Amino acid sequence: MRTSIKIVFCFLLVFALIGCAANKERPKIDQTFVGQPLENYVGPKAKVAVTDFEMKTAGASKDTGSALRDIFINALVQSNRFIIVAQAEADLIVNISVTKFDPEASGGKAGLAGGGSWGGSFMGGLLGVSLNKANMGLELRLADKTNSAVISQKTIRAQASALLKNRGQELPRWLVLKNGLSVYTGTPMDTVIHDCIIEGLRYLAKNVPLEYYKY
Repeated sequence: MRTSIKIVFCFLLVFALIGCAANKERPKIDQTFVGQPLENYVGPKAKVAVTDFEMKTAGASKDTGSALRDIFINALVQSNRFIIVAQAEADLIVNISVTKFDPEASGGKAGLAGGGSWGGSFMGGLLGVSLNKANMGLELRLADKTNSAVISQKTIRAQASALLKNRGQELPRWLVLKNGLSVYTGTPMDTVIHDCIIEGLRYLAKNVPLEYYKY
């Protein structure tokens, strides 16, 4: 009799634990790429030189690379953590390559299963909703100017669709697309560019060694 009671109790305990796990709220993914990219900072700054963006994709011209570089430099300045100087005066060199720049990649249809997947294309075909994806990829490398030693490097990728471009957040005025990039304003490519630029800014702020902040 006692053995039966113990078995029943164990089963009840297992079901209770499963129920708690199912009802537990999942942690939310940080998607705050836009708005305030970094906390306000007041203190010493690092001297950085940003080389011309190297275009490694047929989807973007040299002018596009120049416009992206201008936005990235503006982001660095607005973070209040970096002084942008010529390479001869810099302590750090930032090299960035654009490996992908696709404003309208094929993505099938938007459906219940999500865009780009077989299920998304199938369900989207039934619903008749188009899903236009935009993609961008960057290779970022941070190096010491004196000895050319690579301090850190990162691959940054971003993707967005027309269904994801409005995240209910206000874009900073200093990240408004200008020059040759203004054609992408209000499109999925707008979101992708901002995500890549701000993620690059966050990465540098996190990985520049403290000893370089001295001005």
